Amino acid sequence: MGPVEVVVISFPDGRPMSAIVPLLAELTAGGAIRIADAVIARKGPGDDVMVTDIEDDIMPLWSSLNPSPRPLLSGSDAALVAGGLDPSSSALVLAIEQVWAESLERVAADSGGQLELHVRVGADVANAAALVDS
Repeated sequence: MGPVEVVVISFPDGRPMSAIVPLLAELTAGGAIRIADAVIARKGPGDDVMVTDIEDDIMPLWSSLNPSPRPLLSGSDAALVAGGLDPSSSALVLAIEQVWAESLERVAADSGGQLELHVRVGADVANAAALVDS
């Protein structure tokens, strides 16, 4: 398994999550990523927290995006995410395996190198850093 990133995409006021499925399908079909695990975290109007495993009846074609799910996200992980949501909101919590990084690590190892660090820097931080005069 390659490096895994956890991505949380929040949706206020019960807005549908299904709009991102085509992009996830494109990324998985192209082999750039694998979706290792995914759950939906919800916070009800009374601050009740709900965690749901994703099935095809919840998000059509989901099983084609995540054919071999691995239990990387726990209920407490999702509950932590849900606790930070606004009431009546939900979030898609994804554990995404970076397949390209696994290939990079293998090629580096074949030539005597070793992947030492894989860090994701958010867009806001990267954009701010680009503005700093070096």
